[in-house]
Amino acid sequence: MSKFSNRLKMLRKEKGLTQQEFGDIFHLNKSSISKYENGSQMPEADTLEKIADFFDVTVDFLFGRSEIRKTNDLHIALNTVSTEGLDEDDIEMVKGLIKNLKKKNQK
Repeated sequence: MSKFSNRLKMLRKEKGLTQQEFGDIFHLNKSSISKYENGSQMPEADTLEKIADFFDVTVDFLFGRSEIRKTNDLHIALNTVSTEGLDEDDIEMVKGLIKNLKKKNQK
């Protein structure tokens, strides 16, 4: 099974939905959901986005590329990072790195 398959199944069960109920929400049949969950088929990109929105998670979380479920969780995590032991130059360097990454991702 892929990370996506495991995450999808986990999220569906967290919501207490059967494969049929979950499929009905997205106008998919139960066999499609089963194939997603056993890793033999992947949903189309637009369906992936809808699934992520439905579960209020990022697509990266769905693919197992991140343990952070929501984008907002990342902001919280960054705001709680301790700067203890860093001098002002180090802190400014980290802020600059974040600023550059934001610019890169806006392109």
